[in-house]
Amino acid sequence: LPFVNQETFYRNEAQCRAVVNSCYIELANNIYNSNLSLMNECCTDCMYNTNTTVDAHLEVTPSKPQNGATVWKAGYRGVQLCNDAIACIDATPHISDSLKNILTAECRVLRAMYYYVLTNTFDGVPFYTTQVKDYEDQDSVRFLGRTPADTIRLKLYKDLKYNAVPYFTEHNNLKVKASKAKDRRSGYAHAHMLMAKFAMWYGDWTGALESLQALEEVYGHYTPEDWQS
Repeated sequence: LPFVNQETFYRNEAQCRAVVNSCYIELANNIYNSNLSLMNECCTDCMYNTNTTVDAHLEVTPSKPQNGATVWKAGYRGVQLCNDAIACIDATPHISDSLKNILTAECRVLRAMYYYVLTNTFDGVPFYTTQVKDYEDQDSVRFLGRTPADTIRLKLYKDLKYNAVPYFTEHNNLKVKASKAKDRRSGYAHAHMLMAKFAMWYGDWTGALESLQALEEVYGHYTPEDWQS
């Protein structure tokens, strides 16, 4: 909306949290739904899908992407929302630095999640983490080439490791499993799940192990018998 900008918004904690909430919209409404499951699970000649929702299919031709186009648009809309939130929350003088760090850390996890979906679906994609403030920025983003998926995942791994995870602590009650996070928000566990996956994709087994051990610390040790309990 025109009135939601860096000059007239971000005046208090409630407004900043409202912007963070907006970063969830595309994941919840347009990406993680039955269409994504059909697109991922039915792109094979070993399965016949009788569902009449043809837009759920991902065709092999770019001229007819169907739900692939939805994932692309929603994914980059989510990236844009996260980039805007991070830049504007970080710049506002109206909330404390400690709160800024927590809110932007959540946005960084969500941004990594959008790129996780995008790289899983399309492999290499255009990659940017800056705010689009004007038409000049928009033009520079519009003509970005595709960055290799492994490069994107490495950058996101480092971003989460140094700019997100340190702010989910026991002191602020955010170093918890996903089910214990307040309002089930993205945070510590979600970040380490993504970091482990990113690290394994580009072959950093030590980095992956660190994140998996961090998850084990909050979830407890899993044994094969646990699934029966």
